[in-house]
Amino acid sequence: RRDAFGRDVRSILTNAAPVWSLSARAMVQHPTRWRRPMAEARILVVDDEADVCELVADWLAEEAEWTVDYTTEPLRALEQIGQASYDLMVTDLRMPQMHGLDLARQARSLRPGLSVIGITGFASLDSSVDALRQGFVDYIQKPFRVDDLRAAVCRALSQRAQGEPGEAAADEVTHDNAVLAAANEDLSKRLELVSRELTTMQQRLAGQVANLEIRCEAADQLDGQRDPQQILGMGLVMLRRQLPADEHAIVLIQKQPPQMTALATIENDEIVIRRQQQNLERGVLRAVIKRGMPALIEDLSDSPLLGDVEHWIELHGSLLLVPLIGNSRTQAIAMVRRQDTGTAFSVVETRRAMAVCAEIGKAIEIAKTIGHQQTEVFEFLKQMADSADGEGPMSGHSRRVTLLVRDMARRLGLDEGRVQNLEVAARLHDIGKTLLPVDLRGRRGRLNEQDMRLWQTHAERAWAMLEPLGFLDDAVDLIRYHHNPELWGDDPAAEQQILAACEAYDELTHDGVHGAGLAHDDAMAAVKALFDDSVGADMLECLSHCAAFSQ
Repeated sequence: RRDAFGRDVRSILTNAAPVWSLSARAMVQHPTRWRRPMAEARILVVDDEADVCELVADWLAEEAEWTVDYTTEPLRALEQIGQASYDLMVTDLRMPQMHGLDLARQARSLRPGLSVIGITGFASLDSSVDALRQGFVDYIQKPFRVDDLRAAVCRALSQRAQGEPGEAAADEVTHDNAVLAAANEDLSKRLELVSRELTTMQQRLAGQVANLEIRCEAADQLDGQRDPQQILGMGLVMLRRQLPADEHAIVLIQKQPPQMTALATIENDEIVIRRQQQNLERGVLRAVIKRGMPALIEDLSDSPLLGDVEHWIELHGSLLLVPLIGNSRTQAIAMVRRQDTGTAFSVVETRRAMAVCAEIGKAIEIAKTIGHQQTEVFEFLKQMADSADGEGPMSGHSRRVTLLVRDMARRLGLDEGRVQNLEVAARLHDIGKTLLPVDLRGRRGRLNEQDMRLWQTHAERAWAMLEPLGFLDDAVDLIRYHHNPELWGDDPAAEQQILAACEAYDELTHDGVHGAGLAHDDAMAAVKALFDDSVGADMLECLSHCAAFSQ
């Protein structure tokens, strides 16, 4: 009905009759679609599916002016093109025996003026461009309508009749493709640039993560350390592990005025820490302290910047100096020497050293701050101990016991650390008396049994006061038991015996709660009777000599 109606309408329009319908309006709106093509045209349809091939041929054969042949074999199609003069070939692109593009290329080599229309169910930009380059004048995607196919055939035959080659459309698509290729190249360059930036950022982030791990590990190891010298030793070990070299050292300094207070080195795999006071008046150490930045001397044998460093390291190779900063102040300087000259230390190694030194510097600063606070607390505690001694004959009791204890401990050969701990215990041993009733502290003369028991609780009270402070642990136990030899155990420490004997001797030789002061010999006999076998004979003999010398 449509075809018949279409032929009638064309006839009506040809005769210029004023007859209008919906189909007639479509013809006016799309004149090229319905424009009469070549009066006679010969068309070849090629498709590997016989039903599709026959159906397309039937649709096109309905036009009276067109002669339509069809085949399902591309090779047969080439034979037919070589034998007959075809104006147009409609071919499927994807066929088992031969691709439609190859068929079009060979067909146009046989018939250069042959127009070709491609049909496919897998359209893409590349395949469209290739099709147009092979002489395709149009490109139809499955599924399609009959009207679309006829319109494409009409356009192809009209272009052939008017001499408009399909290469123009191919050139236009090629131009567009070139523009897209240029844009794609520009995008590729941008992506490459972004990729490089991302790689750089990833490497930088990996370095930061590695340095953070180093800092966390160092912080964990240094956590709780309160002795600056102990921190120096641990810092040297960590620095050597992160940055192997021929020589490592850390100089502990104070900034105002610039002065070295201690030097930590590794000698024969042993940590050696030397206390020494020396002003830093010149050279690279002074510069590192002032700027707070690392410094590198590439050749120690020919450098005018060494200054005081030349006294502590071998002058050969390269030297890296890294400040240990805490609370925005340089607390110490790490020195790492390698035998190689020039660029012996890489950027990565320098950053690792800086990460370790940052945590060591913080630990030293914290230790110094806590040390200052502890010193202030200790000074206050000494004032309390002096007030506990009161006035009169017992005034200065804690100070006298401290001097006697120090003399006796050194005569017995105790090391300096134990001597200092014993001095602290002696200085504060009676601080618990400040917690006794005021009237009891002010009494003179011998106490009754009940008051004496209360008086002797001052040692336990002192322990309860000092133990929570946390930095007098070794001294507080000596204080707690200096009046209770029965709690010393079978093998009491020398410090416990010294403190108890010296404290008892001083109390017995001065007027106090035990009565009037005794002479030296009487006091020594009383001390021996008081402690029975708890204090050794050698201890008592040493006490006798020290006390006699003191008097």
